[in-house]
Amino acid sequence: MPLDLLLVTLDTVRADHLGAYGGTATTPAIDALAAKGVVFDDASTTAPLTLPAHTSILTGRELADTGVRSNHDQVPASLPTGVQRLAAAGYHTAAFTSGRPVARDTGLTRSFSQVDDARPDALAGQRAPAERRGSATVAAAAAWWKATEGPRFAWVHLYDAHTPWTPTTGRGYDAELADVDRAVGELLAAVGPNVAVVVVGDHGEGLGTRGEAEHGVFLYQPTVRVPLIVSAPGQQARRVDAPVSVIDVMPTLLRLAGLPEDLPGVDLLGPIPGDRRLVAETDFPFERYGWAPLRMVRQGSVKAIEAPQPELYDLRLDPSESRPLAGADVLLADLPPRAVRSAREEDAERARDLAALGYVSGPVSAVAEPPDPKTRANLLPKLDQARDAVFAGDHARAVRLLEAIVADDPTNPAALNDLGLSLQALGDHERALVALTRAAELAPDDPAIWSNVGVSAGRLGRLDDARHAYERAAGLAPTNAAPCVNRAALELRAGEREEARRWAEEALRREPGLQPALDVLAQLPPR
Repeated sequence: MPLDLLLVTLDTVRADHLGAYGGTATTPAIDALAAKGVVFDDASTTAPLTLPAHTSILTGRELADTGVRSNHDQVPASLPTGVQRLAAAGYHTAAFTSGRPVARDTGLTRSFSQVDDARPDALAGQRAPAERRGSATVAAAAAWWKATEGPRFAWVHLYDAHTPWTPTTGRGYDAELADVDRAVGELLAAVGPNVAVVVVGDHGEGLGTRGEAEHGVFLYQPTVRVPLIVSAPGQQARRVDAPVSVIDVMPTLLRLAGLPEDLPGVDLLGPIPGDRRLVAETDFPFERYGWAPLRMVRQGSVKAIEAPQPELYDLRLDPSESRPLAGADVLLADLPPRAVRSAREEDAERARDLAALGYVSGPVSAVAEPPDPKTRANLLPKLDQARDAVFAGDHARAVRLLEAIVADDPTNPAALNDLGLSLQALGDHERALVALTRAAELAPDDPAIWSNVGVSAGRLGRLDDARHAYERAAGLAPTNAAPCVNRAALELRAGEREEARRWAEEALRREPGLQPALDVLAQLPPR
């Protein structure tokens, strides 16, 4: 009988905060699993972002092969996953996820026969939660496990450690890790002892390192190093210090199921080559702030970061990455050319939910020579404060912060866009239009910025400018109804009834039943 398999992914969990890795968080369940399993002390993610990292975990491939580089991307339907192989071998497969970045509409879970992502069809027409407690996710997984005959493969995703932190007891990051650990303990108790278990983090958390409170901008160890534990019946407990990657998780699960694992990764329970090249990437600084994207290469204890000012560290001698060495170009020489990114099309509700979790879809910047993120690290705390002020509705404070940021970083399209939005909220459309027009120049393929330009231009009576902006936004996002509704309302105010009707009908074609579009049509005489 094939082994039952359980994959548990811990979102935003730093390895060095868990008890099993010498950390201060109270994590007895994970520590107990580590005590009887194989613990990997030097595991790296492929990206400090949830969806790209999870795509690597489930496919066994790096970002260059998956093409998924952002939480706002779509996982290609043609991308094979190890889940398909398990299903073909007779496994019952189910995914239980807790956070919006890996919900079913990303395409990540399409290979599973059952998906529970806290966004069931019963919630159609309502705002579904962007995240749920790990205990609720575990309860759903445990019920499925109990009702299903083997062989079973379940993926359980726990999101509690991601901001915003709202632990059930205590305060702060370690208190959230305690909640994660309790959920892991409940899950392990529900599935029983005769199960092969892999627990892995998708990425870590900056917690202030180099000014980064969260993750996504840098490729330093606090966000790249992840916990990775494998526990299987008959497997001897040990610790492994060889560098490994999250791309090794799926080959290991396939081997535990008795299936071939011909993927770029390696079987973690077999021999691990000492000369492997492991790669991680982040486009987030470029797409969000107009700063240079980064790539990392690991070989043994040596780590190089590709940036306008490349960096090289020997992690054995300098684990805090505080003493850069010369010679980074040697390790980076074989990296393929970076793929050029273009504007993405995205469902409006998904974008809103991700924004509520801090993943604001950034523009694809047109800055010719983007600055090195290291040179902008001092702005990260200010950007976080400005974002918090925007979300809190304190737009006067947001404007003060964002004006100072733009003075230091004038080619930052996200800061300019946020400045424009806050000025709009304060009714200052003249200054808003100046900021938003500059943002659109820097990010000409971002539909959200063009929509924002249209709002201020329309409020100032610059109808032709507003029309152009809404047309640009509608063309860049062919399924998004928002710019069409805004254009319809603009034409209604201008007395252009047929144009108002045309744009309202286009909005309804894109999003049937959209109330603002119906409201426009209700103010027009019937044909």
